[in-house]
Amino acid sequence: MGGGKRERKSRLDKGQGGAAEFTGFAAFATPPSTTTAAAAASASLVSTQNTVGKPKKESQQQQLRPSPLYIGSDSNVTLIFRKIGQKRDAITKTRALSELSTYAFPSSSEGTASLSRQEQIQAFLHLIFLYTTKLYYDNNPSVRAEVLNVLYAAKDHVPKAWKALLLPTSTASSSDICGMIWCATVDPMTDVRRCATRLMETILAETTTSGEEEKEKEKEKEKRLTLRKSVCDHFTTILGYGRATTLHDALFSAKRRGGIDGQSKKDKKSKQQSQAGDTMTSESEKEDMEERYERVVLCVLDGLTRLVNVYPEDDLKNYDLLSATTNENDKVEDDMDKKPTAKKDMTEFYYKDALDGNFVWKHLSTSRGSFRRATYRLVASLCRHGKSLIYSNMKKLSALVPSVLTSEKDPSNFPSLIEMVLLYIASFRYKQQTLNSLPPSNNNAAWDTTQCGIDANVFMKAMCKVLKRGCYGSSAVQWGPSMLPLVALLPQEDRKLHNQFLSGLWEGHKVTIGVADTSAIIAAVAECVSFLLLRRLSRPEEKSDRRNKDDEASTVEKTEKDDEGDTEKGIKETAQYFIDALSYYLVTPKLPKASSELPQCLARDLYKLDSASYERDDCAMADVKGWFWEEGIPSVMAIDNSNGEMLRRLGLLLQNVMEYAIQETSRKGYQPVATGARIMPSNKCTMNHLFPSCKNNFCQLLERSRSSERGIMQKNETELLLSIISYCGFEYLFANDQSHEEGTDISSIVENFCLNDLLRWIISRDSSPSHSNALKTDYKIFQYCLDALPTIIQKKVVWESILKEMIKAQCNLKNVALGLSILTSGMSENASDGFGGKIENIVQCQTLENLAVEVGNSAVEHFRYLSETRHGQLSDDSDVDEEQAACLLNESIFVETCLRFEQSGPMLISTEVVRKWIETTCKANQSDSVLLFDKLPDEDGSGTNALLKALLSYALSPSSALSIVEKVQLSLESWRQGGPIWNTKGAELASSPQIFDEFRLCSSSSLKKELISEQGKDDALIDLICHSWSERAWRLHQLCTTVNESFSQSTMALIGLDDVELWKSCAEEGNAKRAERFYLCLMHFLHNIEGTDIRRKIFWGQIEPEFSPTKLMVHVLVALIDTSKILLRSMERRVSRIRQFWELLGGKDGLSPEFIEACCREVVHHLSSIVQVIYDENKSEEHFSHLTRGISVLDFLAGILFGKFERTRHEVDSGEEKALADDVNASNIVEGDILWYVKDATSKDEKRMKVKVVKVHRDDFPNLYFTIREEGGAIAGDTASERQTVANRLKAQQFPVQNETKTAVRVKETDRKRQNFEELILKHLVKSRLAIPSLQGQPHSLSQIFADCINTAISRCGLTGKAGLGSVHYDVFHIITSLEKFVCDSIARGDISDGTTVALSCLASAMGYGFFTESSTMNFDILRFKPDSSISMILSLYEDVKWLHENSSGKKELSFHRTVLIWISVAVTTIQEGDIFRKLMNVLNSIGSCLLNVSCGKSEQSLQDTLIFMETVGATQRVAHQCIDYTSDNGAEKDIMSTLTMCFTSIWQNNEDTGVFIGNTDAAIAKPVWLHPFVSILKHNLQENEENILFGSKFFSEDLVALLFTKNKRWCAFQILSVISRGKGRLYSGDTIVLPKETILRLESWKEYLEEEEAEELCEDVQVAASWLPHHLMAEIESWEEDMELHEDALESTVIGRLLLWIACLDFLDSAAVSDMRNRGSISSYIERTGALQKILSLALRYAVINNHKDENWKSCTSMCNDDNDGYDFKVPKIATLVVFRTVEVLPTLVKKWWSDDCPRSLQSQVSEFVQYRVAPDTLKRELARINSASGIGDMEVSGSCVSREVTATYVQDECKLSVMIKIPPSFPLRNVEVDCQKTLGIAEKRWRHWALQIMRMLNSQDGSVLDALLLWKQNVDKEFEGVEPCPVCYSVLCVKTHAMPNLECKTCHNRFHTSCLYKWFQSSGKSQCVLCQQPWSGAKI
Repeated sequence: MGGGKRERKSRLDKGQGGAAEFTGFAAFATPPSTTTAAAAASASLVSTQNTVGKPKKESQQQQLRPSPLYIGSDSNVTLIFRKIGQKRDAITKTRALSELSTYAFPSSSEGTASLSRQEQIQAFLHLIFLYTTKLYYDNNPSVRAEVLNVLYAAKDHVPKAWKALLLPTSTASSSDICGMIWCATVDPMTDVRRCATRLMETILAETTTSGEEEKEKEKEKEKRLTLRKSVCDHFTTILGYGRATTLHDALFSAKRRGGIDGQSKKDKKSKQQSQAGDTMTSESEKEDMEERYERVVLCVLDGLTRLVNVYPEDDLKNYDLLSATTNENDKVEDDMDKKPTAKKDMTEFYYKDALDGNFVWKHLSTSRGSFRRATYRLVASLCRHGKSLIYSNMKKLSALVPSVLTSEKDPSNFPSLIEMVLLYIASFRYKQQTLNSLPPSNNNAAWDTTQCGIDANVFMKAMCKVLKRGCYGSSAVQWGPSMLPLVALLPQEDRKLHNQFLSGLWEGHKVTIGVADTSAIIAAVAECVSFLLLRRLSRPEEKSDRRNKDDEASTVEKTEKDDEGDTEKGIKETAQYFIDALSYYLVTPKLPKASSELPQCLARDLYKLDSASYERDDCAMADVKGWFWEEGIPSVMAIDNSNGEMLRRLGLLLQNVMEYAIQETSRKGYQPVATGARIMPSNKCTMNHLFPSCKNNFCQLLERSRSSERGIMQKNETELLLSIISYCGFEYLFANDQSHEEGTDISSIVENFCLNDLLRWIISRDSSPSHSNALKTDYKIFQYCLDALPTIIQKKVVWESILKEMIKAQCNLKNVALGLSILTSGMSENASDGFGGKIENIVQCQTLENLAVEVGNSAVEHFRYLSETRHGQLSDDSDVDEEQAACLLNESIFVETCLRFEQSGPMLISTEVVRKWIETTCKANQSDSVLLFDKLPDEDGSGTNALLKALLSYALSPSSALSIVEKVQLSLESWRQGGPIWNTKGAELASSPQIFDEFRLCSSSSLKKELISEQGKDDALIDLICHSWSERAWRLHQLCTTVNESFSQSTMALIGLDDVELWKSCAEEGNAKRAERFYLCLMHFLHNIEGTDIRRKIFWGQIEPEFSPTKLMVHVLVALIDTSKILLRSMERRVSRIRQFWELLGGKDGLSPEFIEACCREVVHHLSSIVQVIYDENKSEEHFSHLTRGISVLDFLAGILFGKFERTRHEVDSGEEKALADDVNASNIVEGDILWYVKDATSKDEKRMKVKVVKVHRDDFPNLYFTIREEGGAIAGDTASERQTVANRLKAQQFPVQNETKTAVRVKETDRKRQNFEELILKHLVKSRLAIPSLQGQPHSLSQIFADCINTAISRCGLTGKAGLGSVHYDVFHIITSLEKFVCDSIARGDISDGTTVALSCLASAMGYGFFTESSTMNFDILRFKPDSSISMILSLYEDVKWLHENSSGKKELSFHRTVLIWISVAVTTIQEGDIFRKLMNVLNSIGSCLLNVSCGKSEQSLQDTLIFMETVGATQRVAHQCIDYTSDNGAEKDIMSTLTMCFTSIWQNNEDTGVFIGNTDAAIAKPVWLHPFVSILKHNLQENEENILFGSKFFSEDLVALLFTKNKRWCAFQILSVISRGKGRLYSGDTIVLPKETILRLESWKEYLEEEEAEELCEDVQVAASWLPHHLMAEIESWEEDMELHEDALESTVIGRLLLWIACLDFLDSAAVSDMRNRGSISSYIERTGALQKILSLALRYAVINNHKDENWKSCTSMCNDDNDGYDFKVPKIATLVVFRTVEVLPTLVKKWWSDDCPRSLQSQVSEFVQYRVAPDTLKRELARINSASGIGDMEVSGSCVSREVTATYVQDECKLSVMIKIPPSFPLRNVEVDCQKTLGIAEKRWRHWALQIMRMLNSQDGSVLDALLLWKQNVDKEFEGVEPCPVCYSVLCVKTHAMPNLECKTCHNRFHTSCLYKWFQSSGKSQCVLCQQPWSGAKI
C-alpha cells in the first residue's frame, strides 16, 4: 500500500513538470464551515495558487495552513495520527502524542528526529488542524497537556512553520490558534495550565529581527494587537454557540453539516436530527457535552479576563465617548454600538471594537452559577482596563446591576459580584474626569440616571435585600472589606440612604452561618460608621453664620432647626450602629480566633473618633460627640453585670487603642510623653473620652475585690485592671479619690494600694498554679505602681515590704522569681526606672539576699535527697520525690533569676551571697572523707544541680569576682558530679590556664584515695561505685588530653591504676571485693575509651613499647581471675574477666606473640617464687589464692599463644595437609566458633579477619551459610557489624598456606616455642613435686595445682619434644603412670586413704579435668596413655556391695566417691566396650545414691557434688550411646534419671547465689549452676532414649506441674511432662481413683442440677480425666473460672505457666485418645465443665501473634532443639500462638462453640484466618498421617488429599460396597464438615443419610478426629449388618461418646435409645415423652 502511494505521488510530481510543487491532498478536500478541515485545505490551495510568480520564500510561508490530512509519506506518522484523530480513548491519544513528540520532534536528550524537514512540516500542519478542531476540546486533561507539549517541541525542528502558524501577526494564518492557547493558560487542570503558559510565553518572546528598532517596535505592537483580536474572536466564537449541543454539533457532526450552500431534503432532515440531538445522545454523551461546554466557556471567560488584565486598552482620550454617553436616546446608543463615532488610530486597540457586549451581558443572568461568577470577574476587569466596552453599554449595565443583585442566590458568587458592582460604580469617576464635567471627588455621577447612572433607590433596595440575607451564606470575610468603599461611593448627602445600607448590613450578621463571618460583618459596620462620622461635610458657609444672628426671621430659624434636628437624628442613628458593633464584640458569648481583627478595627475607629471629637468640627461626629461619649460608649463599657469574657475583651480593646495611639503618634512625628504607663501625643491634651468609663470600671473592680470572700480578683478582672492602669495612669485614676482624705498625694495612695490590695492578691494567688497568669498581671501592676512612685527610697521601701510579706507567707519561689523577672524585664545595666533610679538599686536589698542564701542551702539539700533516691539509698516514695523535684525546679528558677542569665545587667544579689553558695555546694570536696559511698549520692548525670550550674556560669563570666581557689572548688564539684553540667560548664572552667594544674593534682589525689578505700558489700552498690569512679577518671583523662595530648601517656599513673603492689594485694586471700572493685574500675574506664590502640597507649603509656610492662600485665591478669568456689571447674568463668580485658586491649591480634610469651615466663617465675616461699615457710593457705589465680592465667596465656593442641605426633607437616587443615568443613561449623574470614578471595595476599560464627542457616540444606561478626572490633550484639558468608570464605588459620617450606618453618618455630614452654613449666613448677613421696608430704591443694600445670603442658604444648629418657614427655608419662600405680595399689590393698584420693584427683586433673585450667579430652591421645588398670580396679571395687555399704557415708569416703566421678568423666573417652559402660552406669548409680542422698541438703558442697555427678553422667552417656554393643538393659540409667528428677523437683533451688551465664552475648541471662548440665543430660536422653526419663518421672508428675510456674525450672519441667504425656498407659491406674479434694467439691456443685443419669455420666468423665491427667493440673484449670487474674495483667511467670500447663493438658488428652477414642469425649466433657477453654484462649489471644502468616517459628517453640529458647526459657507470644493452634487442633468442637459465642468480634476475623491458613492445613496433614499409620481400620480403604481437602473411605460388607466422602472446609472446625454417602450402592437412602449424620455429629459436635469418625462408622455398619437397630436420636448404633449400644427400651413402641441421647432429648424438649410414640416415658434398661 505504501508502495502504491509513492508511485502515485511520483506520477503527480512528473505531471507538474517541475514547474510547481505538489500542494497536497488537502487541496482536494471539501471545504467545511466554521471549523471544518476542508475549508482550511481549500484556503491552502487558493493561497498556493496565488503565490505563483512570487519569491519562493514568501510563497512557502503564505501557503502554510493547518492541514486536515497528513500528506506525508511516513507510515509511522500516519499510524500515529490515526490513533490521535479517530475516536479513541484518552490513554491511546496521550501515548500517541508522546510517540509523535519522540518520533517527529524529539528533544536533544532523545536524539535526532526520524523524519525529514518536509515530513516534519506536514506533521506539524496536520497537528495544528487536529488541535484546533478536536484536541483543544478534548475532555481529558492529559491529552490537552500532551498536545501542547508537542507544539512546544516542534519549535526547534520547524521554526519557520511554527512562527508562521503560531505567532500572532497580521499576516499569519493562525486564526483562533493563539486565542485557544491563551485560554488554555487558565485551564482548570494544573498540567494543562503549565504547558499552555510555557508555550504562550515562548510565542510572546519570539521577535522578528528586521534590523530597525522602529520596525521591531511596530511588529511587537502588531503582535499584541493581533493576540488580543485572536482571543476576542475565539471568545465570540465560543460564546456564540450558546448551548452544549450546538458546540458538540459544530465539532463532531460534520456529516450532518455537509453543504450549507445547497441544502437538499436530506440535508434538512439532517439538520432536524441535529436539533434533536438531546434525545439522540446517551447519558454519558450528554455528560461529556456539558463538561466540555462548561470548561470551554469558562476558559474563554477567564482567558479574556486575564487578557484584559495583562493587556489593558489604550487611553480613551482619543475615543469619542461624549456623543455616545450623554445622549438619552436609546437609538443613539445602539447606533454607537454598531458604529463608533470615535476617530481611532489603527494601531490602537479598544475592546468595544473587538467584542460584542451582548455576549458578556447575557451571561450575567445565565442559569449556570460558574458562568455568572466568571462573567462577574470579566466585567470587573473591563471596568478597570476595558472601559470602552463598559461606557458604550452603561445604560444597559445600570439597569442590569440591581436585577443581578436581586436574582443572584449562589453564595460563592457574591464576592465577585460585589467587587464588580463596586468597580462599575467607581468607573463613573473616570468617565466624568474624561468628559471634564465633574470634579474627581464628586461621586454623584454614578447615581445620575440622566447620565446613564444607576437608580440609587432601586439599587439600595436590591443591595439591602442581599445584605439582610447575609449574601445567602457567602463568606463575609471575603466580601466584607468591600463594604467601606461601597459606602464611600454612595450619594454623600443622602443620610437616609446610608442608614438603609447600614441597617441591611447590620441585619445580615444575624443570619450568617459562622461566628467568623458575623465578626467580619460587624467589623465592616464599624468601619462604615466611622467613615460616615468622620467624613467632611459640605455645609454651606452661610449656614453656620446664621446660627449666631438673632435678627433673622423666626420662620427661617424654625426651618433651620428642623433641618438640624433631622440631621442630628440621622447621625445618631448612624452612630448607634457603632455602639451596637462595640456591644456585640463585648457581649457575644463565643468569638473564634479569626475574629482578632474585630477588636483592632474597633480600637482603631475609637481612637479616630476620639481624636476627631477634639480636633474637628466639619464632620458628623461633631454633632453627636456629647451623646456618643457620655451616653453611648459608657452604656456599653459598663461592667455592672458583666462576665469574665467581657472583661477580657474590654481589656484587649483598651490595649489595642493604646497600641494604635502609639503607632499614630510615631507616624505623625510626635514625641510620646510617658505619664505612668500612658502615652499621648505631646501637643494634645492629656485626657480622652474613654477615661471616665475606665475610671468607673477601675473603681468597681477595686470594690469587688475588697468585698469578695477571698479578697482577690478573677483573672479577667486583673487583666482589665492592668489595661485600665496602663491606659489611664495612676495620676488620673487616683485623682480626687474619695476613699482618702483631701490633700493626700498620689504616692501615698499608690503605696497603700500596693501594701493592701496588691499584696493581698499576690499572696492569695501564690498557692494555686492555675492563677499563674493572673499573678503575672499582678506583678505588672506592681511594676506600674513602682513607676508611679517619685523617689527611689519610696520604691525600695514598698518593694522590701512586699518581699518580706511574701517570704512570711512562704510564697512559691517560682512566683517570686517571676516577680523579679517582670520587675527587671527589659532593663539593661544602666537602665533607669524613669525617675533617675537604677533598677538593681531598687530590687537588691538585704531581705532578698537572706532569701537567696536560704534558697541555696535548700537547693543543695533537695538535690542530694533526689540523688540518694536515684541511687537506691532511700525508700522510693514517688509523692515525696515529685515534691522534692518541684522544689528543686523552683529554686533553680530563682537562682538563675537572681544571677540574671536570661537578661542583661548586673546581678540582683551581692558577691557575698555567691560565696556562701559556693561553700554550700562544695561541702563534699571540703570534707576529709574519701568514701565513694558518701559521695555517690552527689552524682548528677541528669544535670539537676541547678545551684552548681548557675555558679559555674557566673565563674565563667567576665565580670566574675571569684578567686582561683573558689573556681577550683567549683570545677572539682562539677567534675565529680559530671553530666551535662560538666560537659557544658565545668570542663570549660577546669581547662582554663589559671586553674588547670591545681585541678589536675586535686582530682588525681581524690581518685587514688577513693580507689584503695574499702566500702560497700552489696554487689550492685559496688558496681555503681566503680562505675562512678571510672566516669570521673574518664572525665579527667578527657580533660587532660584536650589540654595537652602528652598527658594521655600518664593517665594510668594519674588515676592510680599503675601500682603493681595494689594489684598484688587484690590476689591475696580475703581481698576478693577489692579485686572485684579494681576490675570494675579498670573495665568501666577502658570501655569509655574508643579504639584498642588508644587503650593500649593509655595502659602502657605508649603505643608500641620496646619492653612491654609484662609485670603489670601479669599482676592485673592474676587479680582479675574469678575464684568463686562453687565454680572451681568453670575455667571459662574464671577467666571471663581476663578475656573481656584482653579483648579491650585488642586480643591476640592486638598484642604481639613475643609480649604474650614474655607474660607466660613472668607468670611461671611468679608462681615458682610463691611455691618456694611456701616450701620455705610451710604456709600454703596464705598463698593458695595466688597460686590458683596464677595457674589459670598461665593456662589462658598459653591458650592465646598456642591454642588447643590437636596434632598427633604422627601428623605429617606437608604443605598439602596444612592447606587441607586450613579449610573448614561446613557441616562441622557450629555457633560460637572462632574462624578467619577471607575479605577478598580474588586478592593474592588474601587478608583474613578474625570472626565469630553467630548463626548457622540451614534453610537451604545442604547448602549452608553463616552469619558472622568481627571479633575485637565490635561490641557483642551489634548487628551492624554482622554479615553473611559461605564456608569456602571461612578458614581455620590466620595466614594462608603458600608453600610447603614456609609452612614447615612456621610449624617448627611453633614447636620450638611449645617445647620451651613445656620445659619451663616442668622445670620450675612440676618436676619432683608430683612424685609419690612429695605428694604425701605436701598440702593437697598444692599437688592439685601442680597437676593442673601438667594439663596445661599437655593440652597446650602437646609434648612435641623428644620422647627419650630425660625428655619432658618421659618425665610427664612417668608422673602419670606412678600416680595410677599408686591408686591401683591402694585399691588392691583396700586402703582408701586421703593419699589415694589426692593421687586420683591429681591424675584426673593432669589428664584433662582441669580444676584451675581448661579441660581437655586429647591428653590421653597426646600422651598415649590408657587408664585401663585404674578403671578395672574401680569397677571391681564398686561391685563389692559390702564395701560400698560400709563406705557410703563419711567425709573421707564421700571425697573418694567424688574423685572417682571426676576420674571417670576424664577417662571415659578411652573406653570402647559396652560391658564396661554398663558397669560404669552401675557405679555411677551407686555413687549418685551415696552422694545425692547423703548430702541432699542445699549446701555448696551438695550442689558441687550434684554438678560433678551430672557432668560425669552426661559424659558417660554421650560416649556409651555411641558404642555399638552397649544397651541400657540393667536399669541403671533409669535409676540415675529418676534420682536427678527427684533432685530437680525437690532439692535444687530455683535461684542460686552463684550462677552461670547462658548465652553468647553481653546480655546473657544468669541461671542456676545446675541448669545447664541438667538440660544437657535431658536433651541427650530425649534424643537417644526417652524411656530413661519416663521410668522415674511419673512419680513426680504433680511436682512437675507445679514447676511450670517457676522461671528457671519450667523449661525442664515441661520437657519431662511432654515425655510423660507421650508415655503409654494411664497416669493413675486402678478401679477407683482418689480425686483431688478440690475436684470433689466442684463435682458436687456440677451435679446439683443434673439428672441422675447425667450426673453419673459426668462422674465417669471426671474419673477418666483423673486417670490420665495430673491432679495438680486438674485443680489448676478448675480454678481458672474463679480466678480473675486471667482478665487482668498477670505476671509473666503466671502467664507462661498457665500456657504451658494447657499445652501439657492437650498432650495428655491426645495420648488418652490414642489409647481409646472414648477417652477424648470424656476428657473433653470434663474440660467443657471447667470452663478453662474460654479463659485460656482469652489469655492466649492477649499475647499471640495470629495475623503473621509467614512466621512459623512458634510451632517449635517448646521443642528442646529450638534455638530461640535463649537461656532455656519460653517467649510469651510464641507460646500463646501455639496454645491457640493446639487448642483448635485438639478441641475443635469446643473452639467452634467459643468462637461463635464468646470470641470478641474484633478478633473473630483474625482467628478465622489463623485457623484457615495455619491450623487447618497442619491438622489435615496430621489426620492423614494418623490414618496411614492406623492399625485398626481393617479392610476399610481410606485415602485423602490435602489439596482438595477430601477424605474418602471405602468398606465392603455383605457384598455391598459402602463409600463415604468427608469434605473438610478450609476453616474447619469453625465451619462444619460435609459428608457424602451417595456413592454407596445397595443401601437405602435413609440408612446412609443416618451414617452421614453420625459422622458429621462426631466431627462437628464431639471433638472427634477423622480417624475416630471413620472407625465409629465402620463399627456402626458392622452392628447394623448384624441386625442391631440404631438409636433414633443420634442415628448411630454405638454411642459417639461411650461406644455403648442402645440400652433403654420404650415399653410402648419398643424402640431402643442411648441413655445420654434420651436424656438430652428430654432436656432440650422440656418434656418426658418418647421420641417416636410421644407417650409418657416408661421404659427400662436392657
